Amino acid sequence: MEPTYQNGRLVIASGLLNVTEGKIVVARHGSREIIKRVSLIRGDTVKLKGDNSSPHHNTVIQASQIRGVVI
Repeated sequence: MEPTYQNGRLVIASGLLNVTEGKIVVARHGSREIIKRVSLIRGDTVKLKGDNSSPHHNTVIQASQIRGVVI
């Protein structure tokens, strides 16, 4: 499966929307921003998953690292 958003594409995200499972978010990961879908929320821990099927595109972050929900 191809990624929903290709590298270099412009996206708009809002920090005012609630983060829920299934939403696509922009998050800080290390020294860069990533765009991934929220697959699981447990307390302050958020599991993100890329839309392509590769398992190495899964990431676990803290909720505070989320910058906004893609609109």
